Amino acid sequence: MVFLDEMPWMDTPRSGFMTAFEHFWNGWGAGQDNLMLIVCGSATSWIQDNLINSNGGLYDRVNEEIQLTPFTLCETEQLLQMQEVTLSRYDILQLYMAVGGIPMYLSYVQPGFSLAQTIDRLYFAPKAKLSNEFERLFRSIFKSPEHYMSIIRLLAKRQSGYSREEISRETGIASGKGFTEMLRALEASDFIEYYKPFENSKRNMKYRLTDPFCLFYLSQVEGRGRGENFWRDNENLSQLRTWRGQAFENACLKHVGLIKAAMGVGGVSSDNAAWTLQGMDDQRGMQIDLIINRSDKVVNLCEMKFVNEEFEVTKDYEMRLRSRLNWMIEHVSRRHNVQMTLVTTYGLKYGIHSGIFQRVITLDSLFSA
Repeated sequence: MVFLDEMPWMDTPRSGFMTAFEHFWNGWGAGQDNLMLIVCGSATSWIQDNLINSNGGLYDRVNEEIQLTPFTLCETEQLLQMQEVTLSRYDILQLYMAVGGIPMYLSYVQPGFSLAQTIDRLYFAPKAKLSNEFERLFRSIFKSPEHYMSIIRLLAKRQSGYSREEISRETGIASGKGFTEMLRALEASDFIEYYKPFENSKRNMKYRLTDPFCLFYLSQVEGRGRGENFWRDNENLSQLRTWRGQAFENACLKHVGLIKAAMGVGGVSSDNAAWTLQGMDDQRGMQIDLIINRSDKVVNLCEMKFVNEEFEVTKDYEMRLRSRLNWMIEHVSRRHNVQMTLVTTYGLKYGIHSGIFQRVITLDSLFSA
């Protein structure tokens, strides 16, 4: 068994590596019955272009493909248990929202520390392991990483994302083949998502940043000059509450399959997207965190709420939800049934205004296997 780790970095300019590798495999290796060759690399787009989708000497040579994606919340919990780290699911979710499902980052979490201590140790303490990880990460994965980082920094500014044309204009990167390859590489590496907003045509597709580590680092760490006990001393800071809300929405979008399973429609195909309607004149805009447009003629309007207790629906909030519900009923086929769904941490506090929600999905559902 021959294992070549980080193969993309062997293919340096003028090295002739790929020509030699093709000659080795086609001229000798492929004919050996007792040889297994395994190659891997964190530069996913290079693997796809040069091996999986190769049109040259390695065309159709791959026997098996394994794409390692970030851990889910369930897998994150299992890894922490193996490391004898004891945290509640509420805290595991926050940890996941801050570092993502990256096993290496999660391996830095040590038993005996609270969530606040862990976040401070990872990001804000002197010589914290992740304090300079952003640039180091992109420089280790991509050649000429500055353009990639500029795209990520832009996407971090708007939760709903940007169109290809907007990204090109705002970053100053010419919209050509190279730009297309950058976007495809970021998507293949699980940093960004290419999606169609609800009610928009395919011509209005957008890119949005989905990597939890990048979202947290760019909003809370980079250039902030935080103290070494920042998280412990500022857990209730308004900007952290804002980040929690946005990061929770992102975590939910990564676990849509589990949300559907909790609703009992896991086997029903659907289009899933967020949706934003800009306000006109003096009117407020309208946003729906997640729309699950199901093939069984049901549309679920999902609200995501990260709170540390049961969520309570006020009169004003109910009226805003009814406004969104009525708008959706007017803009979808009459054959569709539109339902309000709440995805939250600890469930719904039932009262005179809570009946607006027909389904409630709690934190435990996001940890399902």
